[in-house]
Amino acid sequence: MSNVNRHRHSAATAEKVQKPFYKNWLTWIGLAPVLIFAIFLGYEFIVQEPKAKRAQAELEVEFSSIVALPEALTVSHSASHKTSQALVDATYITSANPADIFKHYDEALKKQGWQPYGVSGTRDWGRDLGGESAYYCKGDYSAQLQYTGQQANYGWTYAFSASWGLGDCRTEAQGGRVKQTVPASLFMIGFGSFFAVLAGYYTRNAWTKSADEYLQWLRQQRKSKWANFWLSAMPKSYPVWNDRIGSILGIAIGSFMALVGAYSLWRNIFGG
Repeated sequence: MSNVNRHRHSAATAEKVQKPFYKNWLTWIGLAPVLIFAIFLGYEFIVQEPKAKRAQAELEVEFSSIVALPEALTVSHSASHKTSQALVDATYITSANPADIFKHYDEALKKQGWQPYGVSGTRDWGRDLGGESAYYCKGDYSAQLQYTGQQANYGWTYAFSASWGLGDCRTEAQGGRVKQTVPASLFMIGFGSFFAVLAGYYTRNAWTKSADEYLQWLRQQRKSKWANFWLSAMPKSYPVWNDRIGSILGIAIGSFMALVGAYSLWRNIFGG
């Protein structure tokens, strides 16, 4: 090969190796979860945070309108919010019987426009201490009255709380799946899809190449900037069957995450 041809071949090889990262489709697949997560954070702090702050203020007004039992002593009280939820709660100690506690709050809550949502027993690490909880709804807000039980020793007799973003009045009080925010659903779809596509990329090469060809392919991937962080810790000698099996599991895990995110998104949009 002449010097001129050698120079042209080297230049062409260098141009191929130095291909701009933004022209590599795997780069954009890798960046997708990062972008989705950034959108998620932006949505949480720009959109959800003001909602949570406003919800806390409204819940405090609602909470104060429900007068506790006259003979009950307040043990603790707190009001707080995060980017997508708000909670106002208090615990009380009283000698009143459970029937009187539930009757008092049922009448007080209904008077303020709260609707009964259900009743369930409560357990402490699987132990039945005789506790019981009653649930109420008012628009997007949820309320819970919890009686600890005669066998409990919590330092308080009952607790009352009002919340936003912690309960879902459109599903069952017990056993209902927790709805996620739309950004969280999108993140699961994006990350799951990225994981499945990347695993599929490795599956295709692991199952269509011989062990020696696949090992050579892996070494070529190590030279790529986008894959350097992913493959740099891998040994130089790597059994192809590890990736043949592992990549199939990766497709299954990624697809499952994407499906869970899609189902969650569907429930958020249509309230299923």
